[in-house]
Amino acid sequence: SFNREVSIVKEVAELGLGPKLMSVNFSRGEMLLEHIEHEKWGSYYSNEMFYRSTMIALRTVHNALSKNIGEQSEFSPFRSILDLGRGLKGKVSWLPDQFDEALAKVDAIYQKLTPWLQNNAVMCNGDFHKGNVLLSEGKVFLIDWTTAAAGHPFFDVAKFSLGLSYEDRLSLLGTYLGHEPTIEEKEHFKLIDLTLLVLVTV
Repeated sequence: SFNREVSIVKEVAELGLGPKLMSVNFSRGEMLLEHIEHEKWGSYYSNEMFYRSTMIALRTVHNALSKNIGEQSEFSPFRSILDLGRGLKGKVSWLPDQFDEALAKVDAIYQKLTPWLQNNAVMCNGDFHKGNVLLSEGKVFLIDWTTAAAGHPFFDVAKFSLGLSYEDRLSLLGTYLGHEPTIEEKEHFKLIDLTLLVLVTV
């Protein structure tokens, strides 16, 4: 909701990791944010420091926002994928058999992770890519919380690192975690990565 987005924007700004909220119009659903001059992203190999700084900032925000989740029975992006996918099945007759298989896999992943998510979910950005991270004077600022929802923290890491080699993605995951990923954490990352690919397809 817009109210939740406003609350998140304020909290991220208070952490020094997002632009300040200058004004808000609740009736029109509009926010005016502080303008931040920023530079373009370079490749991972020429700009690795910013990639790692982003992971540290993301973990800080996840930790700060997790207290706002409360009781949850459904988690993003799983519920969105399953609802959208089943909606497509009712409207599109030419979907391949593999589409049903993919939805079944996501449902199985969801069932497997739900007990863990009930205790460990965080407020994810939901659309966390380089376009939603501003680089300015050696600092990173996280923006665009329109799609924020409770979910697996690795979802934001997986989407942000999409396109890098798997080894580099695991390295960034380690930066996010603050330690070398355990076998369980690597398995979670693989499951979330598969979920992300299905979401892109849907």
